[in-house]
Order: sequence, then structure tokens, then C-alpha cells
Amino acid sequence: MTTETNTKEMKDALKRVRLEMAYLRGRIKSEINELQANGEIVHSSISALEHLRDYMVEILEYFSGTESAEIFKQLDELHGK
Repeated sequence: MTTETNTKEMKDALKRVRLEMAYLRGRIKSEINELQANGEIVHSSISALEHLRDYMVEILEYFSGTESAEIFKQLDELHGK
């Protein structure tokens, strides 16, 4: 495999993942809005979302090199804590 082919495959893979992430973000937001509108938010819904958030923090830590504690501190700042 040539470097050119590998580079094209990596760019294609990145494009695909970015599109899929945008789609999933939109779907999750839509589902949350629907649950909220129907009054169906329950403990398990919140728990699943917290798990997703924690995993996103873990991924961000991997890509950015920022410690998860710092990321959670930044998230707390969003809430004025």
C-alpha cells in the first residue's frame, strides 16, 4: 500500500467517522428532547447519559492530553460551580 493510498483511506475514514458522529449527536439530542417532552426521563435515562458523558471525557482526554479531572472541572464551570 502506498502512502498516497493510505492517506486517502485515512481521510475517507475520518470523513466517515465525523459524519457518523454528527448524525449520532443529532439522534441523541432528538431522543432526549422526545423523552423530556413526554415526561419519560427516568433514572436509567440519566445514568445512560452520564455514562456517555464519561466516555466522551475519556476520549477527549486521549486526544487532547488534558487530564479528565481538568475536563470535569471545565464542565462544572459550565454550571457556575
